[in-house]
Amino acid sequence: MKTKSDIENLLIHLVKIESVSGNEKKISDFICNQLKGFRITKQKIAKNRFNIYAKKGKSDIWLMAHMDTVPGKVPIRVTNERIYGRGAVDDKGNVAGAITITRNLDDINLLFTVGEEVDFAGARKAKINGKVIVLEPTNFRIILSQRGVVIFKISTSGIQKHSSYPFLEKDNANHQMIRVLNRILDFNWSNFNIGALSGGIATNVVSDKSTVECSVRPKSLKEYKEIIAELRNLGKKTNIEMVNSTPPFISSLRPKNADLKQIAFFSELSFFKDSVLFGVGDNRQAHTKNEYIKRSDLNKFPKKILELIKELKKENLPESIKTN
Repeated sequence: MKTKSDIENLLIHLVKIESVSGNEKKISDFICNQLKGFRITKQKIAKNRFNIYAKKGKSDIWLMAHMDTVPGKVPIRVTNERIYGRGAVDDKGNVAGAITITRNLDDINLLFTVGEEVDFAGARKAKINGKVIVLEPTNFRIILSQRGVVIFKISTSGIQKHSSYPFLEKDNANHQMIRVLNRILDFNWSNFNIGALSGGIATNVVSDKSTVECSVRPKSLKEYKEIIAELRNLGKKTNIEMVNSTPPFISSLRPKNADLKQIAFFSELSFFKDSVLFGVGDNRQAHTKNEYIKRSDLNKFPKKILELIKELKKENLPESIKTN
C-alpha cells in the first residue's frame, strides 16, 4: 500500500464523519478546528447548522465547498489507486484540498456551506464580495456556465373507498396524478425527471393521497420562464409547491483555459456573479454506491488550485502589467 499523504489522511478523516444534509454540526466543528491562523465567523442557517467563513489577509479570492453529503453508506476503504466513501468525491475531496492548500497561504478566504445537496440553504444566505472558486468535482475543468434547476412537488387528493364499487376519476388521487404527469411529459422540458412518487395503500383501495417530487433543468432563460409559467397555470387546478427555482447561469469571469460549455448539473455557482466551478474528482462518481476519488488526482489538486488562484488574481492587475 502506498504511503498516504497529508491531504489523503485529512480526506479519510472527513469521510468518517457522517454529514448528510441537515446533520452537518459534527463536520462543521471539525473543520473549524483545522483552520489555524484564520479569522472564523459562523453564520447560523438553522439549529446546529452554520456556514463557516474563514479569512486570512486581505484577498478577494474565496474557495468555497459544501460540507453535506447525500444519504447512503459507502464502506470506507483505501486501495493503491482510490479512496472510497460517501462524500469522497462530492465534496469532501475538495474540502480536504481547500484546507490543505490554504495552510501555507497568507492571503486567502474560505467558505464552507450546508445544505447543498437539498435546498442550497447555505449558499442562498451566504454574503461575500470577491471572486469565488466553487469547489466541485470537475476533473480540473474550469466551468463558467450551468443549466438552471426547477424542483417542485405535486399533491393530489381523492376519497378512500373500496375499489370494487364504481368511482369517479376525481375520487382517485393516483389517477389524477397520472393525468398531471402525462401533461407535463408532453411539454418535453430539458431533463425532466419524475423522482420520489408515492400514493395509495392497497390494490383494492381507492387512493385518497398521491405525491410526487420532480425536477427539470432548463437550458435557457426562455425555457426557464416557460416552465415557471406552465407550472403556475397547472397550479390553478392542482396543488404544486415550488422547492427550488433558479435560472441558468453564466459567470462574468473569463480566466484562461475556461470551458464555456454549459454543464447539465446544478451547483452553488449560480449564487455568485463572479465565480467559477472547479475541483478535483469525477462528478460521475458522485452519489453512487461505490463513490470514490483517485488518489493521484487528489494529490495533484494543490498545484492545480494554486494555478487558478494566480490566474484570477491577474484580473485585478492593470492591463499594462497583464501584458508584460
